[in-house]
Amino acid sequence: MAENRNSGQHFDVDAIAALARIELAAGEKEMLREQLDRIVSYVNHMKDVDLDGGEQLTAFEEPCNVYDCDEVGESFDRSVAVENAPLAKDGQIAVARVVEGH
Repeated sequence: MAENRNSGQHFDVDAIAALARIELAAGEKEMLREQLDRIVSYVNHMKDVDLDGGEQLTAFEEPCNVYDCDEVGESFDRSVAVENAPLAKDGQIAVARVVEGH
């Protein structure tokens, strides 16, 4: 574990909880304070990493085409799709409304 480079800095956990709109018990506040301290300590530790001479990466893997080519292929009859749908109405697959409004 990295040394505590954040010593002396205190987090206003009540203000952070208010911004996040969450309520914390006393034990949770102390746990959050400790976690924030460890996070900031880790970030401060990363500032000391020597990056000189290293190769700059823009990705961890070589880029590749993740899309398949569109090709006409075998399909099943529409009636089979409608028959296998959990809910159908007037020969069409019915789905629950997901957009509110009209």
